[in-house]
Amino acid sequence: MQVPGMRFFDPTKKKEPSVDGTLASKLAAKCEFDAVNSKISCEAHRTSMKSDLQWSEDHTNSESDQGIFEFDITNPAKSEIVVKLEECINTTCNKIETPVDVSAVVP
Repeated sequence: MQVPGMRFFDPTKKKEPSVDGTLASKLAAKCEFDAVNSKISCEAHRTSMKSDLQWSEDHTNSESDQGIFEFDITNPAKSEIVVKLEECINTTCNKIETPVDVSAVVP
């Protein structure tokens, strides 16, 4: 019996990432490389939803201040791209680097 207005957990439904990122106890960046579409997608695992984020990467020098960071890969010269994420809460900032393996598309 379903109660109107009540939602039930369905383990077959995949959770879509939030544009704000995910709340975590330690700053992290979850990055995935899509070789078919030559794209890297990263999701921030931030320590506060009130923090300011700043993403950057060392391939095209793209930047973003969102919880999700995506950029295209074109003719990478190296097999690894480093994604940097900085989280600031007021004047206290933490910075991490996440290497992403793109060797599948390096000529």
